[in-house]
Amino acid sequence: MAFRAIFVASLAAVALASPVRPKKRQSSIPIGVIINSCTVKGTVALTFDDGPYIYTANVLQQLDAAGHKATFFMNGQNYDSIYNYEPQLQQMIAEGHQIGAHT
Repeated sequence: MAFRAIFVASLAAVALASPVRPKKRQSSIPIGVIINSCTVKGTVALTFDDGPYIYTANVLQQLDAAGHKATFFMNGQNYDSIYNYEPQLQQMIAEGHQIGAHT
């Protein structure tokens, strides 16, 4: 449990340190609410687990090119340290993606 608290605090620190502020949320879903299904009929939810990793930059590039948003569930210690991916985390925030803790 202590690791999770440290991890979430680290994500918050990265978000606050970002020089680019994300656009205002367009969703009416409050932060911290568990989402079990799509709230808009005819839509899909894209999620990516256990990153960041070497594929994350490519995924972000493809999402940006397609104009889509996703939720990234960060683990941060599967293959590398989350601290080595700070620019990608800041990019996720700046581009309006959601970031969650996958612990």
